[in-house]
Amino acid sequence: MEPEPEELGTGAKGKQGELIVLGELLRRNYQVYTPMVDSGIDCLVDVGEGNYKEIQIKYRENDPIFQARRFKPRDNFYFVCYLKTLHGDDFWIIPSKVFEQRAHATKVRNHDYLQLRIGREGSEAYASFREYRQNFDVLLTGASKEVRRLVQQASKRVEGPHLKQPDYEREVLELLAEETAPMPALVIINELAQRMQSRFSKADLEPTKGTKGKSNRKRWEVTARFAIYQGLKRKGLIASEGKNDWYLTSKGHELARKNLTERTPNPDS
Repeated sequence: MEPEPEELGTGAKGKQGELIVLGELLRRNYQVYTPMVDSGIDCLVDVGEGNYKEIQIKYRENDPIFQARRFKPRDNFYFVCYLKTLHGDDFWIIPSKVFEQRAHATKVRNHDYLQLRIGREGSEAYASFREYRQNFDVLLTGASKEVRRLVQQASKRVEGPHLKQPDYEREVLELLAEETAPMPALVIINELAQRMQSRFSKADLEPTKGTKGKSNRKRWEVTARFAIYQGLKRKGLIASEGKNDWYLTSKGHELARKNLTERTPNPDS
């Protein structure tokens, strides 16, 4: 038998998270430079005409609480807070002045830190950071026309901020967990439209192309249906009664309970 891989240490996970953020920046056509020495800045982003944004990357798993050593806030200094969960990746691009204002002071091994709590999805704290979630365009403040053009071209390829398949999988699990009888796919889609409408972005509401280039379903519905048939079904989290009436399997119930526990705020926190 092959030995099981060792769990990554904190330092290795942090470096892995840093590389993922760098990849996201490059994917969006930002010109990125990394320093040779550790000065508290993980990378520089060229915004044109000799100007740069200084970036410090923060990585966490599951719980969106980010800590930074005391720093001097400035207009060209930003934090990219990267959260990795079972459901996918989240990024918040936060100006250093906002980070300082919203964080509270703490101490770690006699060093002064600032701790920023973004909060669980669905909480007021989480909603208050909405303008920074997945918004890499925040870095375009003061950028040259050429840099803006390059980044906006790349943004068209990634279709702007929009909900992903894991978002719909999680919502369908919670929806079916509330039901005692199997639910038809069309009813699930209609329920998702009501439950998630406040979260839809412009990209989510754009129509996709059907056969012969004709407008078809909106992007959110296509992704939601894919989450049902190609995601949850294949993972064994849901099963059908008859042709298209869906219910949770025991595995699906277990994950739905876990999701609910994660999203329920802790009254002691």
